[in-house]
Amino acid sequence: MSAMKTDPMDSGRVTAENFRSWNDEMIDKYDPDLYHTNSHFFIQIIIHMMIKRMRQMLTLDRSDRVLEVGCGAGNILERMVPGGHLFGIDLSSKLLDKARKRCGGQAGLLAAKAEELPFKAGSFNKVLCTEVIEHLLLPEECLAEIERVATEDATIVITTTNEVFLNRLKSLFWKFGLQKIIFRGDGYKPEKRMDDEWHLQAFDTESFKRLLRKYFHLNQISFIPSIFFPIQIVVKCSKISHE
Repeated sequence: MSAMKTDPMDSGRVTAENFRSWNDEMIDKYDPDLYHTNSHFFIQIIIHMMIKRMRQMLTLDRSDRVLEVGCGAGNILERMVPGGHLFGIDLSSKLLDKARKRCGGQAGLLAAKAEELPFKAGSFNKVLCTEVIEHLLLPEECLAEIERVATEDATIVITTTNEVFLNRLKSLFWKFGLQKIIFRGDGYKPEKRMDDEWHLQAFDTESFKRLLRKYFHLNQISFIPSIFFPIQIVVKCSKISHE
């Protein structure tokens, strides 16, 4: 199955010109900091398992130069400590302010687009990009930039929501009224279909692998919480040798 939305610009909902303002609007509506800090305990378990798996894949060392593309409020980046020299970029100044408070002086944080990383080629030997690809108009440009700034022997970990599976699961939640339990209170409250809102791309396992293979070798694929309940797809990649 291919990605459900191959060209979201056709919808007229989001364009390159209004992307920043639209992204800020989505951040206000679906605060990603709340997603990490104040969502249902089941979602918290998923997040914990995903970050644990990412750390296992990255095998961080104090000598590493680590970049998180789309670091948001720093919820993941702070959990990479100690992990060498940490850097993060995000488009949102609001989220970066939170990341600076959360990470203190332990990470270099810059305002930048995921499609235009402000670093020289081969700057980082560890790169992570978590739940960012699905928010982009042109995820290929982000992947090309990750490939550019990574060293030849870099370990790259990229994740996405398994939107196709999750949409089926959430349709059952809404059908039986379970969303009132899973998404209750003042915490994180997603829509029934996030690809109708903040997610411009909707991947399943095969379409995500097909996209990544344009730029990287896929060394390990993990499903969170399990292969039988694959809500998140976590992929360990390496650069393709051009020798």
